[in-house]
Amino acid sequence: MKSRKALTTLLITGLVFGGSLPATAAIDVIQGFDAEGVLSSDWVTAGTFTPTVVRNEGDSPELALRLTPASGTQSGFVLYNKPFNLSQGLKVDFKQYQWGGDGADGIVFFIKKASDTNNGPGATGGAMGYAGVTENSGPINGLSGALLGVGLDAWGNHSNPAYQTGDCNPDFQGAGQNQIVVRGPGQGILGYCMLANGYGLALNGKKLLSDGYSNRQSSEVAVRVELDSPFIENPRVKVFYQEDLVVDVALPNEFKDIYDVKFGFSAGTGGVSDNHEISGLRVTTLDTAIAYRDLAHPEGLANTGGSLADYYLLVGAALALFGSGVVIYRRTGN
Repeated sequence: MKSRKALTTLLITGLVFGGSLPATAAIDVIQGFDAEGVLSSDWVTAGTFTPTVVRNEGDSPELALRLTPASGTQSGFVLYNKPFNLSQGLKVDFKQYQWGGDGADGIVFFIKKASDTNNGPGATGGAMGYAGVTENSGPINGLSGALLGVGLDAWGNHSNPAYQTGDCNPDFQGAGQNQIVVRGPGQGILGYCMLANGYGLALNGKKLLSDGYSNRQSSEVAVRVELDSPFIENPRVKVFYQEDLVVDVALPNEFKDIYDVKFGFSAGTGGVSDNHEISGLRVTTLDTAIAYRDLAHPEGLANTGGSLADYYLLVGAALALFGSGVVIYRRTGN
């Protein structure tokens, strides 16, 4: 009787350990912003304007998340307040809209440290809620814990050297109005360096971010941002604009020490403004073929091709296999 109980326990243990935890932590967040009003508790909002899903009757889409209205000196900030493990990379798709005003300043998609809980936008205007700046009245801090900012810069001021300090490459320049500007890590007013020259949309025959658009539909642009795993050789950040690759730069070295991140959007206006909006957001794992690394075990099992969950699966499978072998052995009467 005792041997049967032990065998039953062995089999149950193997099944529980073998099937209780996933082998990877694949990401799949879909947010259409199709419910009018304030966002769910998954999101943190901040800024001079509280981002809200707004309806524009007869437009396409009728609903979108508005980061700022078309009024002066505004900032809007949204953070998806759940951490993601970045060891398998990240792919972010969304549609952006800049319309209804006179063309400033723009929108930033950002990545920040999950461990940093100071959640609020950076400076307004050309900083676009990401970078910091020193003004006559004193310093205005940028996004806290910032790792990466992809700026969709309509006015062209996001490449202004005033929005970066420290050991930045002075050769990187802007490309006028309507450009893509990628900035790196920063804290306070230090950092937020441009990682490459701005990509000029007009110079390259691309649709402009802001061009006197009078409605959401006419201003729509599809954007994709891809971040390689920090643990592959030569990891990159790629930005696709209307499906065309327009930016391809090295992933900042700071990502090598970061496993868990959060993402969000910010926007800013100054003396000139626009409605700044997004919709159709989807965030997914870029490459599940890359070994998942568990932050809780960075020097153990996580670096040998899987997470602690993989270990449980392996042990569970071994226990279940051993148990089933014992059952066959007993049934044969040997």
